[in-house]
Amino acid sequence: MDILHPEDNMPFELYVRNLGSGKNAAQRVLEYVQNWDQVGRLTSLRWHIRAIPAETEYHPTDDEFLVNKPWTNLIINY
Repeated sequence: MDILHPEDNMPFELYVRNLGSGKNAAQRVLEYVQNWDQVGRLTSLRWHIRAIPAETEYHPTDDEFLVNKPWTNLIINY
């Protein structure tokens, strides 16, 4: 059972800033947050961000997305 902080249902503003030429990562983050909101804002304890070396080949699953950085790849899911 997840325990929610008393203020977890308070509205808040979220800004997603895209750095670089592609918009896929920013769009995916927005989609994740919108989905999270629609399913009842499950606790953020379920969010996971993993970092792996950029040269490591990785194929994200359907519930993950990959953010390619120069030295690191970030794998994000919840």
